[in-house]
Amino acid sequence: MCTISQALEKNADQLGADLAERCRQALKDELTWCRDRCGYSVSHMSFQTNHYGWQELSQRLYALAGEVSAKTSRK
Repeated sequence: MCTISQALEKNADQLGADLAERCRQALKDELTWCRDRCGYSVSHMSFQTNHYGWQELSQRLYALAGEVSAKTSRK
């Protein structure tokens, strides 16, 4: 998440409108996921390996971080 948020703050012009918007949406989705699920007490949590779809969200964030890195890295 840091790679994405830092790039939005410091290098948004290099990302382009489409990638920047996808990054903003992914960060919003991550915050929403945490807010909606991390506020439960331990007694109400289900400890499954596929807990509430976190894998799909993590996959999106890592893929976007790769795109961001490719756009902002110096060659």
